[in-house]
This record gives sequence, C-alpha cells and structure tokens, in this order.
Amino acid sequence: MANVIRLTILQSMEEQLEHSQVSNLKPNHTIVVLAEGIQSPENVGSIFRICDAMGVKKLYFSKDCPTTESRKVKRTARSTNHSIPHEYVENVLELIQGYQSKGYKCQALEITSGSISVYKYKFLAEEKYFLLIGSERHGVDADRLSLLNEHIHIPMFGKNSSMNVATSLGIYLSQLCDACN
Repeated sequence: MANVIRLTILQSMEEQLEHSQVSNLKPNHTIVVLAEGIQSPENVGSIFRICDAMGVKKLYFSKDCPTTESRKVKRTARSTNHSIPHEYVENVLELIQGYQSKGYKCQALEITSGSISVYKYKFLAEEKYFLLIGSERHGVDADRLSLLNEHIHIPMFGKNSSMNVATSLGIYLSQLCDACN
C-alpha cells in the first residue's frame, strides 16, 4: 500500500522543465543599467546573469570593473555576457547625462535621506529607466547621486544596512518587472 501511495504522489508532482522547454517572456519595460566601481569578478558575472534574466536593454560597466576576459566573470556569467549588449565606459557622467537627455528616469540604487523604498516605488511600463549601481564597499558616489532624479533603496529588516550589489540589483529589477509586465 505504501508503494502505491508513493507512486501516486510522484505521478502528481509537476515536472521540472529543461531549458529548451521554456519560452521566455518579452519585456514590457525599458531599463539600462550602469555598474560603477564593481571590484568582484563574481559580482560582474552575476550582474550579467541578472540583467539577462530581467530583460535589461543594455548593461554598462565603468572602466575599473573586471572585464569579460576574466575567467571568474565568464564562469559566473554562464554565457550571458554574449547575450546581453554591454559596454565598458570611460566617462560615466557623460553617459548619465546622455540618458537624461533621451528622457530616461535616472535612478541610483542607494539609501539616502530622501530615497524611496523599492517596494513602494511606482514603476510604470511607459517610463524608460536608467539605474546606477555602485561599488560593493562605497555604493554610489555622492557626486553621482546629485545628478540622478531619484534614489531607490531596499529596506533592511536585519542588523545590516546593506546587501550584495548583485542581489540588490536582482531585487530592484524583480520589482520593476513585476510592476511593468
């Protein structure tokens, strides 16, 4: 009797799909991400994977970030560095100003005295977003914060006041995708 019950339970479980069986969604949002001052190759690789998964239109890195030539970046990115348009930029301020002039809502993922919780922010599908994420150690530089329209933060419930930059990006993009798609 126990074997019959076990077989019935196994038959009723949903089957895990293979990559070839999955049809990915088309994004109904426009988001460009700039990662500045990232030091860890594993974070760069994770940022590629997250941006690919969440439909980021283009990914920028400042020149001081590990490149896709890094073995650790390649291993962590798992080929998403080939599927998402990306560029390493010299002049971050020019890039931000260029997206502002194109009508993008330019934001920083950083906790500030005026930042808005990512859970309360009203993302709109018709808006175009440009997001700046900063280094693991220092976050987004103060001179960059003054250029950006809005600052978004992730509320923390534990004792720490911040989390991994790639994880934070994933939370932000998940909220954006949920609101716009």
